[in-house]
Amino acid sequence: MVQPAVPLRLSAHPALTLSRLLAVPIGEHRGMNDGDIPESLVGYSRPFTAAELHELYRDQKAYLRRWHAALDRGVAHGFILPEDVASMKAVAAETANTIFGNGATS
Repeated sequence: MVQPAVPLRLSAHPALTLSRLLAVPIGEHRGMNDGDIPESLVGYSRPFTAAELHELYRDQKAYLRRWHAALDRGVAHGFILPEDVASMKAVAAETANTIFGNGATS
């Protein structure tokens, strides 16, 4: 089994998981449509390479700016509760540290 370059942990906050996967992705996520219903529901995930991550997010600050903008949009649209933002920013900083090395701040 191939281990992802950046561990993908599901969160206690469903909005966090959705935000992470869609608004600020760290990998490619695809369903499979080969006629096998259970397999089409599962699909597969492939973590982005370091080069792909750096192309998308140049550095920690760029990654966190994009994360914070996604959080702001989620709060503005009622998808994310304001009281969940601090914990979601902490996960974003942890993910940025994993991707780019120490030094990211929320």
